Amino acid sequence: MGRLVRVIGAAALASLLTLVLIGTGDAMKRRGRRIASAQAPRLERPGRYRPAAEIPAARPAPMVDTPLSLLTLCQKNELLRPVCPRRLPAWGSAPMTAPGYYCQTANPHESLRQTLVSFGTKRCLFAEWDYIGGQDPRGWTANTPVQGWDGERWVADEFAMLSPPLHMGVQIQAARGSFPELGAFKWPEGAEPVSDSLLGPSGTEAVSLGWVRWYGRDGQLVLTPWGTCDTGAQLVLYLPPDADRVSYTITVDGWMPALRLGRKPTARVVRFQSGPALPHVIATLKAMFASAFGAQYRSASLIPRGTPGSHR
Repeated sequence: MGRLVRVIGAAALASLLTLVLIGTGDAMKRRGRRIASAQAPRLERPGRYRPAAEIPAARPAPMVDTPLSLLTLCQKNELLRPVCPRRLPAWGSAPMTAPGYYCQTANPHESLRQTLVSFGTKRCLFAEWDYIGGQDPRGWTANTPVQGWDGERWVADEFAMLSPPLHMGVQIQAARGSFPELGAFKWPEGAEPVSDSLLGPSGTEAVSLGWVRWYGRDGQLVLTPWGTCDTGAQLVLYLPPDADRVSYTITVDGWMPALRLGRKPTARVVRFQSGPALPHVIATLKAMFASAFGAQYRSASLIPRGTPGSHR
């Protein structure tokens, strides 16, 4: 699908991964490099300072049931099983590709083959699963210029982030204990206003959008300054360690509110949702989260409707 189906970028957390995400067939060839720092320090999580995220109302992107083969692979791993999404953003008419997966054990010298075998065991200290898919827009060719609208201006093709069903990318991770730093970036605090300007190429640091409580679980929304092909942005929901001392991240590739295909005066603007894009990205991440946690936490006590950060 050419340059429009992007490669999952460096959402992996640095000291745990120094390899490209494990995949098979075409998926293996399409994996991008990871932003890694072998000496990344352990993360000092924000303490009591957990400002609520202010999230505008929005609808998620169209969702589909997770294909059984993808869900079965995810649930094969004990750490990931509680957060395996039953619903994913739709990727149109494109055929399925192979998912990526990874397991890190206490043995740093395991071969690539051994990490694949370990994925289905209880030996993982860290595990990861991801999937990407998409389809070409009508009338697009490999030579068609593409620009993305970041809420303020049109930006060049290499920064244009594509909405489902043109592109979707999701990733979940689980670790015993807390996660380390986000690659070369410090873990952010605070609560930045939700704005599409955060999706553009000017971002150089991870940004905290604040904390939410979804289906009885507290989590922090973080927008990273990289996304597909190591550009753009990915939205991460970080869940601190639970009673079993396992922490999670659930990630979805961000997208821009509009694309411009071709050159003036015949350029065509494509939109898949109305209004700003980032609220839709957040709603899509929540829909994924709900498909894993919704039934399990349906009876849990949720914060009241309308409370900042509830996004119900």
